[in-house]
Amino acid sequence: VHGDITSVILRPVTSNRALEAEIDDGTARLVIVWLGRSSIRGVEPGRSITIEGRVVRMDDRLLMHNPRYELSPRGGAA
Repeated sequence: VHGDITSVILRPVTSNRALEAEIDDGTARLVIVWLGRSSIRGVEPGRSITIEGRVVRMDDRLLMHNPRYELSPRGGAA
């Protein structure tokens, strides 16, 4: 999936942290969750990202946990 990061949130999950980013690819929104991470350099709103992993539906949201990812260069070039 390739899209733009629209938001980034740090959430406590029990005793572990999780970094959540919402991705919009123009057709749907997908929530990416990196477990055990409090930040990832370059993962910020407005940045384009390509992700690969398994998508699941949970409570009307599309989720992907700990995906492989590649950030596009700043400025949106692919």
